Amino acid sequence: MMIRKILSITLLVFSSYVPAFSQSILADSLAMYCPETSIWYPHSTPYYLYKGATFSQSQVVWSTSFHTATPIPIGSVGPKKYTKQLKGIISNTQIAEVMKQAVENKVNVILVIGDGMGPVHMTLPVYMRKANGDQQITMFEKIMKEGDCGYVLTNPAGGLVTGSAAAGTAIATGTKTRMDMVGVDTIGKPLVSVMDIAVRRGMKTALVTDAAITDATPAAFYGHSIDRNNETEIARQLAEDNRIDIIFGGGAENFIPHDSRFKDMEGFEDSHFSQSMSARKDDKNLLDIFMKKQYKMVHNTSQMEQLKVGSPVVGFFSVGGLPAPIDRNLQNKEIPTVAQMSKKALELVSNNHKNGFFTMIECARIDWEAHANDVGAVYRAVVEMDEVLKDAYVLYQQRPKKTLLIFCADHETGGLGIAYRKVDSDEKESFKCVNGEMWETITKALSFENFRKMAAQDRSLSQIFGMSDSPRALKENVEKHTGYTISDYQAEKIFEASHKGEKMPKYAIPQ
Repeated sequence: MMIRKILSITLLVFSSYVPAFSQSILADSLAMYCPETSIWYPHSTPYYLYKGATFSQSQVVWSTSFHTATPIPIGSVGPKKYTKQLKGIISNTQIAEVMKQAVENKVNVILVIGDGMGPVHMTLPVYMRKANGDQQITMFEKIMKEGDCGYVLTNPAGGLVTGSAAAGTAIATGTKTRMDMVGVDTIGKPLVSVMDIAVRRGMKTALVTDAAITDATPAAFYGHSIDRNNETEIARQLAEDNRIDIIFGGGAENFIPHDSRFKDMEGFEDSHFSQSMSARKDDKNLLDIFMKKQYKMVHNTSQMEQLKVGSPVVGFFSVGGLPAPIDRNLQNKEIPTVAQMSKKALELVSNNHKNGFFTMIECARIDWEAHANDVGAVYRAVVEMDEVLKDAYVLYQQRPKKTLLIFCADHETGGLGIAYRKVDSDEKESFKCVNGEMWETITKALSFENFRKMAAQDRSLSQIFGMSDSPRALKENVEKHTGYTISDYQAEKIFEASHKGEKMPKYAIPQ
């Protein structure tokens, strides 16, 4: 029974990948294997089925829901003495070494990290531009063309495939470490980050993310822990041990006392998350510590936009991560986007400060949507990163000889690819050439018309699956919000997996 169920799922996925004549062969061979839970989240099943059901239209391929060893892109503009060290194939530790050199010389540094953004993720808006006949290049193209560019090897200490904690630590400190370690070396010794040096040099500093401010990537710039998941301790370190001027992001639940709600916290009584509970297990009120250090506290877009240069500020806009860019139309407008946060942060740190500034901006939702193998949502998140780079580039242009702007990723997520597909001869394309010869092919390259559907998707797959109360509703919602069509059978299987908690099978054959 189990084998039959797994085979059914596997064939559903591959039914759109291959011509009908080869499916019987696949039925025999694929009965022997199904991707293990070691490379897929247990809850990945509906996404796994969806990408198979829509492959013939999207031609999008994901190899996993986890990270890969794919080298990630990097681009930089600024003083040549720094950017020339960031071209070619480099280690992620080189990014920290270059930033530390710049900070020691009081050169302004803006680092924009697209969490999980591999080469294909980054080029989605580039290809979309070409598909639309748009001559306006993206900021990724502009920075790589005007400055220097290359690829970054992201591996952790002693291995190939990294996580955000180890990768963030390498980028922030220049030292490789073990998986899940933040701001410490392989034996747990605290490391000095570029943020630490910037603070010591009297520079204005900012940390911006649309994840929790205690999540692995931002934490690597100020925190020290052998376990990235110890976010309440990392929160304590941020409040008690650091003096970062501008802090914008989520993760508010890690900063209030155990068993308390935000409605009882001064300044957060009317926040959109006022009913949310603390994640702490002790009675520490870290908001009080910030206020004793004269930090201003904000929790919505309006408050953030009204900030003036002066006091340090903490902006907590969510108890956890912020909404996905693709779902912004469904969310409270008083939650700022990462582009809005970064624009305000750059304004606050750059205003007539004699010692310069250092700002790290993380576009975290690229990674989150890639973990879900949701290419439409990934596209929107990468477009938002491009918006962040536009504002950063404007600031760079004001003092190009004293400002270093870098964009990169920490790792690649999902093994994203776009592949051609083979079709039966009755679906072949043909064209009569000027010399009278007939050109024919059974290889589908993915037309610009079909590729443009990616940009038309207006809700994340998680929202689409969650809002659908029946297979029929799911089928209709997929077509309405993505432009792709799926069969009744495919809708039924995806619905069952998304609503019944069906998990990815570990093995096709019992071990």
